[in-house]
Amino acid sequence: MTNSIKIVAIFILLAMPIFANVFEHPLTDIKSADKIIHSPEKISGDFRQEKVMTSLGVTLKSEGKFAISKSQGIFWQNTKPLTNTTIINGERICSYSGGQLTTIDSACNEMLKNMLNMINSVFTQDYDEMMKYFDLYFTELDGAYELGLRAKDAGLAAVIKQMRVSGSSYIESIEFSDASGDITTIYFSNIIENAENFSCTK
Repeated sequence: MTNSIKIVAIFILLAMPIFANVFEHPLTDIKSADKIIHSPEKISGDFRQEKVMTSLGVTLKSEGKFAISKSQGIFWQNTKPLTNTTIINGERICSYSGGQLTTIDSACNEMLKNMLNMINSVFTQDYDEMMKYFDLYFTELDGAYELGLRAKDAGLAAVIKQMRVSGSSYIESIEFSDASGDITTIYFSNIIENAENFSCTK
């Protein structure tokens, strides 16, 4: 697996589970879940990310700002501990760091293209796309929900074994674990239903 694909896979992470047994409840009615999970065309806000590296006993932390647009993709700007910006859509990933732009196109890399589509599907709540990669599970209590995703493919499971997406009015956290037992969690806050335009350009 190339470094670029690993970077993309690491990008996605995390959530504190609301329901410990979400994976005991397969999602059978997508329309009902869609009524509970609020998924605007555009949202933006702040994030805080923690990656627990189990084998090393180390937790890596970062924070910054994000935007999600169903038409444009994902804007991810780290402000601490390092400053860089990443934009992901179904066609390419762009990274801005130190005034330098790096672009990776997925046109000739089917694995990278699938990874980008998978990332976008989770953040934009595209169930049809998510179901290409994951078995879905769902629980809801008093307006709070947890969506569970378990990788269908062994290759994907080596990178992302399962995910938990939690929230109420908006997405509040995403957690994912890999085959090695490492867990990454992203917490979202200060969310608004708007986002400035952004693009991934060469």
